[in-house]
Amino acid sequence: MIDFRHLTFLHAARLENLTRAGEELGLTQPAVSQHISWLEEFYAADLFLRDGRGLRLTEAGCYLMDQLQEVEHRSRTVQKELKDFIDGRRHFTIGATLTVGEYILPRIIGHFKQAYPRYELDLVIGNTREIADQLAGGVIDFAAIEGFANHPELESTLFGRDEMIFVCSPDSAAAGMKKLKGEDLLSLPLILREEGSGTREYLERYLSEQRIDPRDLNIVMSAGSLSTIKQLAESGLGGTVISREAVRRELAAGLLKEIAFAGDPLKRELNWLIPKEGSSIFNLFSDFVSRTLGGPVKTVIDF
Repeated sequence: MIDFRHLTFLHAARLENLTRAGEELGLTQPAVSQHISWLEEFYAADLFLRDGRGLRLTEAGCYLMDQLQEVEHRSRTVQKELKDFIDGRRHFTIGATLTVGEYILPRIIGHFKQAYPRYELDLVIGNTREIADQLAGGVIDFAAIEGFANHPELESTLFGRDEMIFVCSPDSAAAGMKKLKGEDLLSLPLILREEGSGTREYLERYLSEQRIDPRDLNIVMSAGSLSTIKQLAESGLGGTVISREAVRRELAAGLLKEIAFAGDPLKRELNWLIPKEGSSIFNLFSDFVSRTLGGPVKTVIDF
């Protein structure tokens, strides 16, 4: 737990204003200043620069803020896990991005529930940014995402790879193409996931590696639903870059047609996302997945 002087420092650092920090904490500005002065004397370092532009952290102040945020987050985690221990909690929430949450994780959760029936698991689905924010805020216990999430309080670990493919209506002009190069996407109408999604970020990163500006794409529509994107592609509105797992049934039924990318297949990483302090339920879940990869869930995760 962070003591009251360090808590005052964190509020002042985040708000960059002593008066507003005092208002949030119910303290006078002189009291806030006294707390900051005590810390600066204790650490023998200036924590803030005070000039006409307001309150700014020094290098020492930035370091202290980073350390205190870790302590703050760890304190919340310990409090939560201790309550779980006392209450005998067996109810946990897993976060997931859209593709892995709808087409990969459910089967893994099903096998896990068969092995550990006393655990109750909820699944929350959102885009990468939403899931990362919820995990950092303690709303969910751990997550499975496509690609990466840059967040100072979280870390990721690889658990599989997912192939991305281009699909379109069999009746569309693009259906006549033999192979698809990155630059070909510039001339095709596209239906893509919304900004902030792992799929969208992966495609933009792939294009950038091909020295293609993603802003030059002809995006006719964006959607946050894979079902909507698939139906729009089936209608002939445009093509899309999507996980093979998400369109297996549509490809088998002839509702969509795959146009292979030239060169190597496009494969993105699937990662677990966890708090830096770790998670006991994640350790149990990930160990189960690792042990089971050679068994019934092998078809779900392609290494």
